[in-house]
Amino acid sequence: MAEQSAGIIGKFIEYPFDTIKVRLQSQPDDQPLRYRGPLDCFRQSLKQDGIRGLYRGISPPLVGAAAENSALFFSVRLFPAITTLSGDWYVCMRAEYGGG
Repeated sequence: MAEQSAGIIGKFIEYPFDTIKVRLQSQPDDQPLRYRGPLDCFRQSLKQDGIRGLYRGISPPLVGAAAENSALFFSVRLFPAITTLSGDWYVCMRAEYGGG
């Protein structure tokens, strides 16, 4: 549960910056620039959409971040347990999966 929370909290901190980056990158080349820079983009986004506009579309990344951090923390906990049981990860995995 803590792993998932860490992923979700991290995504909530990161997502507004990613939103600003995408808005800046998606400005058309053949038209005048809508934003003069990141701070201008941030100000205009807040004025136009409010704080919720910076978090629009966050649901799928939240699910992905929770799953990613769960897998990461699970593997960090699992790997030392595997290597300390046999002293050698390869030997342990061969024995576990019928390799000898």
